[in-house]
This record gives sequence, C-alpha cells and structure tokens, in this order.
Amino acid sequence: MGKSNSIFREIREELVVLVRGQPDPNSEEAAERRGQKEARSAAKAAWENDQRGRSSRLRRVRRRNRTKRNSSDSRSRSRETHQEEDNSQQRSINNPRESPMKFGSYNTNQGFSALPPKKIFTSSYQFSPNEAEDQRMRCQNDSPSSRALQDAEISRFRLQEIARLENIAKSSANTETFEPEHPEHHESDPERGWNAMLERMCGGLNSLRHDCPSPRFDALVANLRSPTDLELAMKIVIQAYKDATWGRQQLERDLKELETSFETLQIKSDERLAQRTWELNEEIVRIQRESQREVGNLEGRLSAIESQFNSQEYKHEDQMHRLRGEHQREEKIQAENHELQRQRLNGDLKRLRNKYDTDMKGLRDHHEKETHANDVAAGQELARIRTELEQRLHDTKLSLSTIKETHDNEIAVIRLQNDEERSRISKDLDIEMAQMQKHHAIEVDEIVARYESEKAALVTELRTTETQYQTRLEEMDIQLQQEIVGKDRRLDALKAEHDEEKTGMRAAHEKEKVALVTDLRTAKSQYQKRLQEMDIQLQQEIVGKEKRLDALRAEHDEEKTGMRAAHEKEKVSLTRGLQESVEVLKGALVRRDHFKAMSDHELSYRFQEISSEVDDIARIHWDQRQVSTWPFTDQSFRHSENERRMKQYLIQNTLWVILYERVFCTPFRILGEEGKALEREWLQRFGSATGTSFAPILGPRPTKESEVWRYETMKNCVEATSQASGGPDPRNMLRRGYEQSVTDTAKDLCDELGRVSTISPSEKQRMADLVRKAAKLWMEIGQQRYRMFILMSETNLEATRSRPKSVNREGKLSLVVIPELRRMGNAQGEKLDKNELIMDCKGKFSIFSAS
Repeated sequence: MGKSNSIFREIREELVVLVRGQPDPNSEEAAERRGQKEARSAAKAAWENDQRGRSSRLRRVRRRNRTKRNSSDSRSRSRETHQEEDNSQQRSINNPRESPMKFGSYNTNQGFSALPPKKIFTSSYQFSPNEAEDQRMRCQNDSPSSRALQDAEISRFRLQEIARLENIAKSSANTETFEPEHPEHHESDPERGWNAMLERMCGGLNSLRHDCPSPRFDALVANLRSPTDLELAMKIVIQAYKDATWGRQQLERDLKELETSFETLQIKSDERLAQRTWELNEEIVRIQRESQREVGNLEGRLSAIESQFNSQEYKHEDQMHRLRGEHQREEKIQAENHELQRQRLNGDLKRLRNKYDTDMKGLRDHHEKETHANDVAAGQELARIRTELEQRLHDTKLSLSTIKETHDNEIAVIRLQNDEERSRISKDLDIEMAQMQKHHAIEVDEIVARYESEKAALVTELRTTETQYQTRLEEMDIQLQQEIVGKDRRLDALKAEHDEEKTGMRAAHEKEKVALVTDLRTAKSQYQKRLQEMDIQLQQEIVGKEKRLDALRAEHDEEKTGMRAAHEKEKVSLTRGLQESVEVLKGALVRRDHFKAMSDHELSYRFQEISSEVDDIARIHWDQRQVSTWPFTDQSFRHSENERRMKQYLIQNTLWVILYERVFCTPFRILGEEGKALEREWLQRFGSATGTSFAPILGPRPTKESEVWRYETMKNCVEATSQASGGPDPRNMLRRGYEQSVTDTAKDLCDELGRVSTISPSEKQRMADLVRKAAKLWMEIGQQRYRMFILMSETNLEATRSRPKSVNREGKLSLVVIPELRRMGNAQGEKLDKNELIMDCKGKFSIFSAS
C-alpha cells in the first residue's frame, strides 16, 4: 500500500503539468480515445475475472489446508478438552473495563501491504513458505490497483480471524471464574485451563505483531495476564485493521478517480498538443513566408544594385562621351574665336593703316597745294602741320600701343579664362561657354565702340582743322602777300628740311610697321605654343581620368563580386536555417487549423442584408394616435423636403445606434456582462486606443498580440454559446449572458418602434431575428485575424438616438442612415495600421433640421 501511495503521488505530480481543455466529442482523436478507453475497460474486466479466478482458487486451497489443519488438531486434542477450555475461559473472564484506545503508532504511509503477506493469521491456517513466496511475487509484479485488490482479499481473511478472537474475548469477559465441564482436567488446578487458553491467545496475537508494530501492543502481548489486557490488545489490532481497510478502500476510490482524471487530462493534453501543433504550423507558414520575402528582398536588392551599377556605368560613359564632344567643340569654338579675333585685329590694324595712309596722302596733297598756292604762309603752315603730324603720330603710336596692350591683355585674359575653363571643364562647361561668349561679345562691343569713337574724333578733328585752316588761310593770304618776298629764300630751306623730315618719318614708320608685324607674329607663335601645351595637358588629364575610371570599374567589379559571394553565402545559410526550422517544426505537426477567412464579398453581402432589413423596418408608418410619444412633433418636419423619408431616417438612426451600443461597438459586447468583463480585461492587457489615430474604434490599439488574444477568446466564446451546459459552468454563464443580451437588444428596438406605432408579435420576432443575425455576423467577424469596426459618423463624433435633447445649438441632428464598415489589417493578421473600406459598404449620413 505504501508503494501504491508513492506511485499514485508520482502520477499526480505528472498530471499537474498537463493542460486543461475541453475535448471535441466529434473529432477523430476523441473517437480514437474512446476506442482506447473501451479497450482498457475490456482488459481491466479480463484482469478482474482472472483475479476472481485466482481468489477462488486461493480460497479452495485455504479451505483444504484448514481442513487438514483441523483434522491434525483434532488428533492432538480431544473434543472434550476444547469444550473444557472454552467453558473455563467463560467462567474465568470477568466483564472488562472498556477503555477507548487511539491507534497512534500505525504507519499510514507503509500500511499492511508494505510487508510481504507471509501468513494469513487465523487460529487454524498459515501460508506455507511456497505459497507465501508466490503471493509476495504476485503483489510485487502486479500493478498498484492489483496489489490493492490482493491486500483487500487478504484483509477479509484477517478480519474474520479478528472477529473470531473478539468474540472469544467478549465471551471470556462475561464470566468471572472458570467452570470446568471436565473436572478430571481442571478441578485440581483452576489456573491450568486459563494458562492454556492464554497460550493459545498469545500464539494468535503474536502472529499479528508483524502487522501491528505498536510498542504498547508488544508490551500487552508479552505480559498478557488478564482479560482486560486481552481486550486492549484486541482493540489495538481491530483498530489497526479497520484503519488499514479504510485506507485501502480510500485508495481504491482515489485510484478510480485518478484513472478518470488521467483519462480527462490525457484528452486535454491531446487537445493542447493539437493546439500547439496548429501554432507550430502557423509559425512554419510565417517563417516560410518571411524567408521567401527575405530572399525576394535580397534578390531585389541585388537586382537594384546591378541595375544601379549598369545605370551609373552607362551614365558615366555617356558623360565621358559628352565631355569629350563638348571639349572638342569648345576647343574648336575657342580656336575659331581666337582666329576671328586675330582676323578682326588684323583688319582693324589694316583699316587704321589705310586710314593713316589716306590721311597722310590727303594732307600731303593739301600741303602741296597750299605750298604751291601760298608760299608765303608755307613756313607757318608747315610748322603747324608738323606739330599736328607729330601729335597725330603720337596719337597713332598711343593708339597702336593701346591696341597692343589691349590685345596682350585680351590674350592674357583669354589664357587665364582658358586655364580656368580647362580646370572647370568637367563641372560647368555650359556656364563657362556662356561666360566666354558674353565676355567675347563685350570685348567686340568695346573694340567696335572704341573704333567708332576714334573715327568720330578724327572726323571731328579733321573738320575742325579744315575750318580753322580756311579761316587762317584767309588771314594768311593777307600776310602772305606781305611776306611773300621775305619768305622766298626761306622756302627753299624749308623745302629741303621738309623733304628730309618726310624721309625720316617714312623710315620711322616703316621701322615701326616691321616691329608691329614682328610682335604680332611672336604673339601668334606664343599663342599657338601655349595652345599646344594646353592640348597636351588636356590629353594627359583625359588619360588620367580614363585610368581612374578603369580603376573605379575594377574596384566596383571586385566589390560587386564580393557582394555577390556574400549574398550567396548568406542565402545558403538562411536556406539551411529555414530548412532546419521546417524539419523541427514538421516533427511536431499533427493537424492544421481549419480557419476560414471571410471574403470581402461575403462581408459586404451579409452586412447589406442587415442594412436592408433595418431600412425595411424603418419604413414603418407613424401612427397619429401615438403622436404624444413621437420623438419629434409634426412641426419639426415642416422644413423637410420629404417628411416621410426624414421619418424613416430618424428611425434608422435610432435602430443603428441601438445595434451599435449593444452589438457592434466591441467584439464582446453582445455577450452581456461577461462580455463587458472581457472588454475590461482586453483593455487592461493592451491599453486603450483613445486619443490616437485609432479613435473611431473602441478597444486597444490593433497589434498582433491584442488581435491574437481577441480572436482566440472570441473563438472560445462562440464554442461556449453554441453548446449548452448546466450548473455554474463559465460556459453556461456566457451562453446565458448572450441570450439575455439578445433579448434586451430586441426589446429595446421594439420599445423604440413602439413610440411611433403599434408593434405586432410578428414584428417583435422580426426584431429578434435581426438582432441574432447581427450578433452572429459580428461574432464570426470577431474570430477573424483582422479588426473590423463600424463608423457611425463622418466626423468621428458619437452617434446618438433620435431625441430632441440630441439636437445641437444650431437645431440640427446628425443621422446615421447606413453606417460604414471598415477594416484594419488583412486576413493573415498583418498590416494592422492600414484602415480601409469594405467593398460596397460605404456609409450614408444625413442632417435633420428640427427648428
């Protein structure tokens, strides 16, 4: 029994860790478990039949041995001696004082089955050594329940022996002295029969000492002197065996209860295993999807990198080609511009020289004419002309030097600009070209303006000189006539001097002309040399950039190769990890969850059914006999274009508000008080969405954890409401709360309609059917992976029933004609922050002016 208790304690400790759950009686697993249970019951019945056969055989052996033992005792003792001893016992034993004893030394953990049943303690029979060993081996090899049944069988024989000893003790206690029937044995010695009887009783009690390890019992048996001691010893033995029997019976009852609990918990564990299998299956699907998505993302990233590299490479090549073309075009344009500038400068120089020659020729002709016409004034005129010629020559030299400086400056500026342009040619060639064109236009304009200015100054000066010359000529004609005689001599000298000066001036002019041509050729050669140097430098830069481009391409190819190798390595690692995860999860896969997501078409169709039903009910006729209970009087409708339609809208608004308050506001509201408790638990676990972008919904902010808790809880609630149970079962409380909520909602709808018209029983039943249809739809929606909610206003304001107190300060009331059905998330429970409208479930709202 002690070993059985320890085994049962281990079973209890193992069963504590199992998960409680309600098995599905219609599932294949339940049918299989019922078959296993029936098989165990049949095996148990066969085992009990075998035990009963063993017990019957054991009883036959005991009766046969008892018969042999009795025959042996009859040969050793005569029938008269037994009768004489019994009579002497009755006469010698007085009525004992009954003192209740408490058995305090019995070990309830070991019990009587802890010791091997070596003997069956009766006054006439004991087990043989072979039978005792066989019985001990059966007790050790059988199950705890079989050992308990064998102990109970042995206990029945022991109790029979105890009852016999108890009767003997009571009969002995009723007599004070012994009255021997056979005086030949006891009259001479009265204590002889008592001692014989005590020896027999001590022998029987000594055989029970192993099963009753009590110091007090041992002391009483060792010093048995009176019937009182005998009675006390028998009470100790009887109490010990009663406790042991009660413990065995309690053990049998506990065993049956544990078997029942074990079967129930086995069913629960199977249910939990199936649930865990479904979760593992979902996790496998999720991991596969994530792996596919990650592989797709990596491939997309690789493709994007390759396309980006190809695009950059194409752009770079196109840019290099464009830069080369622009550089060539710019170089050609600059060469053409320089050539045009050189030609223009040469043309300007030629024009100046021609002008100078023309002017000089005109002056010489005019001077010759003046000299021939007026020799008297020749000296003065020649002096003046000499001065003017010197001034003009000086001006011409200054002009030439200015033009040369301008040309040198322009060459320097052009060189500087060319250097700057070549240094910035890869960045802003277009801007530089515009600047060069603008600068060149400015220079051309400056040269043209300067040329026109000089030309105008020379013309003005020539005209002024002619005017002055004419004036002075008239004056000098008078003087010339007076001085002509005195000047004849000097005229020859002046002519000679003039010829000499003219020859010197011509030589100087030729010399300056040669110097200018030499300088121009030198500047041109220097410009060509510098241009060639810049071309060489540009070619070197292009070669360097091409080398850098080749290095960048090689580096990019190397980096791309490394990235591809790393990607392949990471892809292989991820694939191997996913395969291992799939294999591990497949090992625990038992069954799949047959979850069926509702399509948008089904949602739209069922919601439109409810909307059509509400629209049909709202068309009820307003009875004039109940005008006192109308929500609004007839005067309130005088501003309405269509009074009948506005009345319909008022009823629709009230019906939708009632359905929203009692059914649609949260997934659990239709379950009544139990549903409100679930709402509070939902909010306490995951917080409220009030004050956030999720304000139109009542409940926590949609997350994966909150939605898993919601649809799992709603699934259990739907199962509870669809299965009736008795007693204080939470499932029965949920069902009663659901039925009460449906009844209250239907009654509220009927009361609102009763304010404007009389409601018939058929219409009341129609209201109840409408509520049940809405509740069924909403509870099925509550089991979906996405969050569904009803939008009752375009401005997120709280919708109210059609009452005068609901009218705002402007005398208007917002009405819900058809609410809007919206969803957050998708059928897989993802993208919970996405708020979208269900197809064909757009809301319709109106305004009622009550003033």
